[in-house]
Amino acid sequence: MKKIDYLVLLRGINVGGNNIIKMNELNKIFIEMGFLDVKSYIQSGNILFRDFEKNKTKLREKIEKTIFEKLDIKINVLILTISEIKDILSNIPKKFGDEK
Repeated sequence: MKKIDYLVLLRGINVGGNNIIKMNELNKIFIEMGFLDVKSYIQSGNILFRDFEKNKTKLREKIEKTIFEKLDIKINVLILTISEIKDILSNIPKKFGDEK
């Protein structure tokens, strides 16, 4: 079975002093869930990890439930595979972002 590279975006944490979660604590939670090669990006709530699970709905439900149980914070989670991110980046329309 092949491990899949994932990016998880945790929405609404560490914004405006709300739902503060330290990244080392978040990393620990993801490691305790059994995810591999866990890395966070600054205080953004963005986490990279690897896992064998292919069903993103199962992953999302697991992450949301575990964070709520451990931190009493209800958040929304968006999960993308690294291949989905590459696909998005390779299909950006021409002149996207040129205008202010």
